[in-house]
Amino acid sequence: MVSLSKRVIFSAALAMAVLFVAGCVSYRLTKVEVGRPAERDAAGQLESGQTTLTAALQLLGAPDRIIGLERRNLLVYRRSISYENSLTVSIPLTDFVVFNSTEFSAAGGLVRFDILALFFTPQGILEKAVLESGSEEPYFRTLFKRG
Repeated sequence: MVSLSKRVIFSAALAMAVLFVAGCVSYRLTKVEVGRPAERDAAGQLESGQTTLTAALQLLGAPDRIIGLERRNLLVYRRSISYENSLTVSIPLTDFVVFNSTEFSAAGGLVRFDILALFFTPQGILEKAVLESGSEEPYFRTLFKRG
């Protein structure tokens, strides 16, 4: 003879299995990419003191942002990749009672930035190139490092 506690556990497990099969548990992964990737190969062809602004534009195309700095021009190529995950468990109580369904959700996200920044002199010669891949921070915190 099966005890009452084993019947309750079996019934609860069966109910969870039915809910899972009925589509009451869902997982969603979303990836959103904005901008073009800053390619290391293309960035490797740029030489400080040699590459002109025209040559950089022909190689990389139009930048995402142009910033005029004191005695320099900054071209910024930026890509952001956003990952979002969500898990939802719903219990459709409307089939059994008059109340609304119950839903439990959890979500999280991660954003990464790839940035290529090119500093040009007023004469249009590349002074410095900075490539930051997979950064958690937007570019302004990493661009102006000395060195």
